[in-house]
Amino acid sequence: MKKFPLLCLLTLLCCASPALAQNNARYRYDNFDTPNGVRVEDVPTASVLPPSKTVRRTAHLNSSAEGVSINRPAPLIYTTPRGMGMVASRSLDGFTTGDARVDSYIVEAGSRHGVDPVLIYATMHQESSFKQRALSPKGASGLMQLMPGTARRFGVTNIFDPRQNIEGGARYVRFLLDFFGNDIILALAGYNAGEGAVLRYGR
Repeated sequence: MKKFPLLCLLTLLCCASPALAQNNARYRYDNFDTPNGVRVEDVPTASVLPPSKTVRRTAHLNSSAEGVSINRPAPLIYTTPRGMGMVASRSLDGFTTGDARVDSYIVEAGSRHGVDPVLIYATMHQESSFKQRALSPKGASGLMQLMPGTARRFGVTNIFDPRQNIEGGARYVRFLLDFFGNDIILALAGYNAGEGAVLRYGR
C-alpha cells in the first residue's frame, strides 16, 4: 500500500484536499477549493449528474466535541484517545470518484460494515487515485490497493473486480477500527503498513 502521511488523509476527510484528477474522468474535481466546502461540477458530456448542477458539502467545527461534524443522518461516532471525534455518514456527501457504479459500491460496503463511506473514498483516493487496475511495485492491487494476503484474508477472489476490492478494503478498515479501539489514526496506519507494524513500532 502507498506510503503517505496519515494526517494528510485526515485532512482530506476533515478540512482540505488537493484537486482530484484521473484519466477518463467524467467530472472535473475541485474539492475543498472554496471557503464553503466541496464543489463537484459535471462537464457537458457527463450523464450521471444533472447538467449544470453544483453539489456542495460543508464541514462544520463541533467545538463541544472537539472534533469535526459533517452534515449527515443517523451518525456513528469514531473517537480517538487524542480527543478527536469524527461523525460518520452513510453516504458520500457530495464526493464522487467519477464512476457512479464505484460510488454505489463504496456506499454499499460502508453501510454493510459500519464504515463511513467518506473514509473509504479518501483511502481509495490516496491509495489508487480511483484507478481500478492500479498495481504498486510491492504488489498491492486495485482501487483499495489490497495486498494478495489481505485480499485472501477478507474473501476477495478477484482482486481487480471493483466491487470485491472495495468490499475487501471496507472489511479491512472495519477490522482495523475494531482492533485499535476506533482510533482512526492507528487504523489508517494499520491499513498503510499492517496492524503488526503499528504494534511493533508503538501505538
